[in-house]
Amino acid sequence: MVIVDTRYNVLFTKILNMRHLILGQEGKLKEEFMPFQVLSIPDEAPMEITRMITTTKYGHSTLQMSMVGSTFCTTYDDKYNTDWEKCYNYLDEKYKKIYDVIVELQPERILTQGFVLNVFKENPNPISFLRNKIQILQTEQHLSTLICKFATKTAAGFTVNVQLSNAQDTVANAEGLLIQIETNDILSTKENNSYVSTKETAGQLLTNLSEIYSKLDSFIDSGVLTI
Repeated sequence: MVIVDTRYNVLFTKILNMRHLILGQEGKLKEEFMPFQVLSIPDEAPMEITRMITTTKYGHSTLQMSMVGSTFCTTYDDKYNTDWEKCYNYLDEKYKKIYDVIVELQPERILTQGFVLNVFKENPNPISFLRNKIQILQTEQHLSTLICKFATKTAAGFTVNVQLSNAQDTVANAEGLLIQIETNDILSTKENNSYVSTKETAGQLLTNLSEIYSKLDSFIDSGVLTI
């Protein structure tokens, strides 16, 4: 099983004068990140559009900032992509630094946070595999794409989304399953207008993600995932 990439997403209330403020926070990131690139986006453009972007010095991760959110994307090389503990520790370190920088920008509230993990597992016939797992699908027609997705709410109130689809590893030229896991606290924001997503919340979400990852092999073998 190969860890393809991860994302750490944050949504917050609108930050005014964001470009000026974020440049004042570069010192907290300079040991690991390149200077921010300021994009030529007019102020009247939608708030969700990325205004600033930076990458880690080794080029594995990208941090994008808009006026109302940020996304930290990481692609893992062969030194990391079969070792979840290394990936987990990397994410754990980076999300804390990013969260601290966002708080310094003084948004009124951090609305929601979430992690996304994409994993590839080689399988010579992924569509047949998924069809056998999804008994409700009955057709003799050829399928070029098959996607299975479900969402649930944990006891802690977090949302978990799991998606399986057939995919191809273009580097290894291999067929297989692409498994995407997402954990977030978006329901808490929808259910409580004064909810604040904290650094501790992000830690719980990452732990939740890690627990699900540890069950993937069993899930693929048995078709049962306990969350």
